[in-house]
Amino acid sequence: MTQDENTSLTSVRDMEYLSEEKKVAFKAFILKRFGIMIDTGDEVFPLLYLTYHNVLENSIREKKTLEQLNHVQQLVRRQSVKQYQFPSAQAAFGYSFGKVGFPIIFALSLLFIGFLLYQFNQQAQYRSEHLQHWIDQASINQVTYDGMTVPSIQLTQTNSIQQAQAGKHYLVDSACQCIQIPLYFPQ
Repeated sequence: MTQDENTSLTSVRDMEYLSEEKKVAFKAFILKRFGIMIDTGDEVFPLLYLTYHNVLENSIREKKTLEQLNHVQQLVRRQSVKQYQFPSAQAAFGYSFGKVGFPIIFALSLLFIGFLLYQFNQQAQYRSEHLQHWIDQASINQVTYDGMTVPSIQLTQTNSIQQAQAGKHYLVDSACQCIQIPLYFPQ
């Protein structure tokens, strides 16, 4: 009996519609395979036929299921998933933190450093622009000091001396024997 000959017979009542050729073929199969001679008119014949076909269908389904399981097993092996067992939750956390946590902390640190550099650059640019504006507006004079002509910036008093920031504090630099005036502009 082949799978093509397998009809969907579900009850003994369906045996009435089974052709004589199929009955004779099944009788010959039983005789050849098991050495049992059975009459097609015997009342056990329909039950034997249905049982055989159900077993045949189940074995075909089982083979298909086993093939699918083998295929899934091969796919899982190809993925090579590694499993780890840890003695405690702290050890598992430490391992996962080492795998994921450090790269995340490193990336966040890089972002923070980048942000700080950007802010520093913005402040330096702001101060530079204001200093250049102040120098452009200032009157630069040539002053003779101890026989030398040097450029100097003339500072003028503001309305309120308490608000003045530029030139408020002087730094004496002994290396160059000069006075440095820090220029600070509040933002």
